[in-house]
Amino acid sequence: MEEKGKERRKYNRYASNITSLCIKRSENQNNLEMDVIPIKNMGLGGVFLQTDIPYKTGTVIDIQFIVPEYTKPVTIRGKVVWVKVMDKTPGMGIEFISISDKDKDALVQFFNKLKQI
Repeated sequence: MEEKGKERRKYNRYASNITSLCIKRSENQNNLEMDVIPIKNMGLGGVFLQTDIPYKTGTVIDIQFIVPEYTKPVTIRGKVVWVKVMDKTPGMGIEFISISDKDKDALVQFFNKLKQI
């Protein structure tokens, strides 16, 4: 029997203190907007970005960040699937839409060195 209130996730989650560069198109689609946002936790299916000014649910963004021992930034396309604003840890949940096999392998290697949450 499943514990009441326990989250069911497809992938394990790991605590993180990595800073990401988030890139999204402006609402009129003519300009790119860039924000530096910390990644609070992450897994192979998505990340939680801690920010007081989250994007709208459904927004598609590109996320770039550096993982130790990997020579180039990991680049992932994701979509905002939920937002927390009135919380002690405000931010947004990003579900990965696409990630290269090479970047996915880099994340797996990185996660092997982290503590699961």
